Amino acid sequence: MALPSFLIKDVIFPITDTVSGLKVSYYNKFLKKSQWWTHEKLQEYQNKRLRIIIKHAYETVPYYHQTMKKQKLKPENIKQPDDLKKLPILTKQNIRQHRQQLQSTKPGKYKQNATGGSTGEPLNYIVGYDSLSIGISAMYRAWHEAGYQFGDKIITIGGRSIVSGKKAFSKKAKDTLEGQHFLSAFSMNDKTMLKCVNEINKIKPTVIRGYACALNELAKYIEQENKEITYKPKGIVTTAEKLFPKQRQNIENAFGTKVFDNYGARDGNPNAFECKEHTGLHYSMELAIIESLKDNEPVQDEPGEFIVTDLHNHALPFIRYQVGDRGIMNGSCSCGRGLPLIKELSGRIQDFVETEDGTKIHGEFFSHIFWDTPGIEQFQIYQKKKGSIELRLVANKDFNEKQIEKVKTIITKNFPLEVKIKLVNKINKPSSSKYRIITKG
Repeated sequence: MALPSFLIKDVIFPITDTVSGLKVSYYNKFLKKSQWWTHEKLQEYQNKRLRIIIKHAYETVPYYHQTMKKQKLKPENIKQPDDLKKLPILTKQNIRQHRQQLQSTKPGKYKQNATGGSTGEPLNYIVGYDSLSIGISAMYRAWHEAGYQFGDKIITIGGRSIVSGKKAFSKKAKDTLEGQHFLSAFSMNDKTMLKCVNEINKIKPTVIRGYACALNELAKYIEQENKEITYKPKGIVTTAEKLFPKQRQNIENAFGTKVFDNYGARDGNPNAFECKEHTGLHYSMELAIIESLKDNEPVQDEPGEFIVTDLHNHALPFIRYQVGDRGIMNGSCSCGRGLPLIKELSGRIQDFVETEDGTKIHGEFFSHIFWDTPGIEQFQIYQKKKGSIELRLVANKDFNEKQIEKVKTIITKNFPLEVKIKLVNKINKPSSSKYRIITKG
């Protein structure tokens, strides 16, 4: 039986925060209120947090101290987002090359983290508990907007690490607390999609969440095979990649409810969520600053590259970080929130690799492999025919060629694919905003 919402948020969360050192309970309450602040009050909060992180970086992070000294800057020279342009952009390559110098000498409590690289560039780094806490709470805020309350059931059609099949007790407890049930998006065929439909109808989650193109495949299967979702979820939450209008339409038709699109990244902690007005995604100013740049100049109403400053990660500050995403920043919403809108996301587009029997493998499957594979700076999958792929890797000095066999084994153990791995010096990115980790011949 599900626990009452008040018991989870008012009793269990504070206890787990005390034990773990997190501040999820505090930030749940804070973000519930702050979203309704005026834009001006949110700017004041953002400026305050920016001054704190800049001062901390200058005093305790060798990389930033040296960078600011070289630029003849002191913390008092950076007081608001417009001042950030005085600092250089931080890339994934910078972090790999200067990881130790980028870590604070006073990091506080932190954990190791990784991104599999939806832009084809995996990264390992550390994240402080304050950044981790507000990131978790921002995720809950987005779920709440789609109809979820603590104690409700939620199904996630997505991915987890495919290298280790064991799940830590703390993770199991967190899933139970959230009412989480997981279904894999890594393998989409008639058999697995029928299982998804049956599980959804059995569990009857309040909210269904997942990769946009995986949910779209499931929606098409439901329509084409005359399957039925026997109840009406309160909402569908899409994440991890760009949601196209046709995909939204397919998903809403199949599930009989509204889609709420979300955006977020582990690295840099940018976050945005769609409200019930469905006019764009509210950018969470409380978590990070997002600069939208074209030719290094700020832009609105046209696609720009997102440069992110995490306002809470004191362990390894991400200041002016090139997160690899793009979008159009534009205006406010009639819902009354002071959080501005991202009108459109344009940088993350995933696709599927196909086996000979027609099974579709989501691109995030390959991203997850590189969570646990050091030495890879960039990757891309090329598929010319079903059942066969060429995995192109840009490796650095930390890469061991024995890992090639490890990567092959992980892929072929899970799917009947012929895998060729090719080490290359560079993978060219397209001039357009639409970078794909999977390309087809």
